[in-house]
Amino acid sequence: DFAGATNGKNPLGSLLQASNGKLYGMTNAGGANDMGVLFQYDPTTSTYTAKFDFDGTNGKYPQYTNLIELTPIINTSSVSISNCAGSSISVPYAIAGYYGAGNIFTAQLSDATGSFASPVNIGNLTSTSSGSINALIPSNTPSGNAYRIRVVSSSPVIIGSTNGSNITMHALPGVTANARATTVCIGATVTLTGGGATSYVWSGAVTDGIGFVPSSTNTYTVTGTDGNNCSNTATTTVNVTPLPVANAGADYTICPLGSVSITASGNGTFAWSPSAGLSDTTTSNPVANPTVTTTYTLTVNNGCGTATDSMTITLGNSPSVFAGNNAAICPDGSTTLNASGSSGTYAWSPSAGLSSASISNPVANPSVTTTYTVTLNASCGTATGTVMVTVNSTPTVTISGNTTICTGTT
Repeated sequence: DFAGATNGKNPLGSLLQASNGKLYGMTNAGGANDMGVLFQYDPTTSTYTAKFDFDGTNGKYPQYTNLIELTPIINTSSVSISNCAGSSISVPYAIAGYYGAGNIFTAQLSDATGSFASPVNIGNLTSTSSGSINALIPSNTPSGNAYRIRVVSSSPVIIGSTNGSNITMHALPGVTANARATTVCIGATVTLTGGGATSYVWSGAVTDGIGFVPSSTNTYTVTGTDGNNCSNTATTTVNVTPLPVANAGADYTICPLGSVSITASGNGTFAWSPSAGLSDTTTSNPVANPTVTTTYTLTVNNGCGTATDSMTITLGNSPSVFAGNNAAICPDGSTTLNASGSSGTYAWSPSAGLSSASISNPVANPSVTTTYTVTLNASCGTATGTVMVTVNSTPTVTISGNTTICTGTT
């Protein structure tokens, strides 16, 4: 409905059915400025849209004017005529005619002969007006001096003109990153050189062809530039091997016929000596069961030198104990037992008559003759011994009858 200020009023002239299937016309009054509107009507959806309000500056009160449809065109403007593959390029273009909402302008690159039989899309811009597309030339574009660029649209589909002159494309140089040695010992000098271009710039403050001493493993990037001022990159990794470190692990004490797993560490190959009592002399964790106390030496070799360290496995003794000498006491008497032997804890039995059953020298005052057994508990087993404490009987004294003697006799 023509509703005055909203959609215009007093439609005049013929309707134009455009290539998009919609109808276009004008009114000579109404609209936001009451000077008429340009409107669109979509017969498929029965939708009316006021497209433009005449304001005096751009015309007013159109009278019996018939609309015409301009054929959309795209003119691709001049671009840089010498470019490197992989570089950015600005593609300006100018348009005429109507382009629908959501239209996409796409810049396309021809092949090296200027043919667009298989164009390469290099950039796009969503727009309905003239502008410039920021494009990117593919890095694998081969060299050639007859390339062209054009701009095409999506709504409507229009193929624009080319840029109008040949474009030279320079392929990227095949840059290489070279190292005299890619694995070195720490402190060694390394020389890196670039290839495939005319000048080179390295990362990591490295100068092309000048030796330096890397402190750790690192990947270096070289940027090579050729005579066309086109650049490409390459990388190489220099592995730095540190000096060897050896740690033979902790010392151990084992019992006779016992064994222990050694836990060593290092950054290279392992070699143990002596080999006696070891399950393997080339591993970091051999099982050791020496028959005598032994000091083992570990040598670690990583190609940049050797390092050594040692550890000792002490062979403990089987425990022994001496319960002490037998003793005799009078009734109600006592004696001190004196056991001795290997390091460990003591246990006496029976405990009757003892001041303590868990020390080496308890006081014994048994009421009857007793044999005491002492058990020594040590890290490598137990040992026992015995001692007897004899309780003597109380002596009996007897005096028989009276006796008379003369003076001077006995």
